[in-house]
Amino acid sequence: MKQWIIWLIVVAFIVVMGAFALFFALWNNFSSEWTIEQHAAQYALNHSPINHIDGHSVFTGPGVEEVFDGVDTFGAKWVVFVYGNPLTTHAVSAKGLISKSQMQKMAVQQFHLKSPQLSLGYLPASERSVLKTNARVVWEVYGQQGAMSLYAYFDAYTGKLIDQPFSLNPHQSPVF
Repeated sequence: MKQWIIWLIVVAFIVVMGAFALFFALWNNFSSEWTIEQHAAQYALNHSPINHIDGHSVFTGPGVEEVFDGVDTFGAKWVVFVYGNPLTTHAVSAKGLISKSQMQKMAVQQFHLKSPQLSLGYLPASERSVLKTNARVVWEVYGQQGAMSLYAYFDAYTGKLIDQPFSLNPHQSPVF
């Protein structure tokens, strides 16, 4: 009976140690990402008109950008893009931007995309010249058309398609 209790204690100890190791491994992984986002958020607060952050997202278009929604002292809504190394901000008034829900409807209607995922982003001058557009703020839309995954970029103010949607599979062409 005593051996059974000893084995039970040893196994329980090993399980608890394994749980601690898993917890700290995950914590280290997530805390480094949180540190980056926290630094970007503080930079956005210090270098833009916003003084309160309401939301956060990540834009992964031409480069990774931290995107913050917030309000200024007077209650006006802003979107701030933090990107680059060293960090740079670009703030735009949220007034006049097409909402995420409106853009989602447009993507479904125009391109018959299933489950579109959207992210708002800022295009620096170098990327605007590549896409041959003057649009600085864009919606990146990703969705499924049948078995094909498509990406499309839209001007965030007008909803105009910036470039033809493209597939990640070079052997498939979008059907409209």
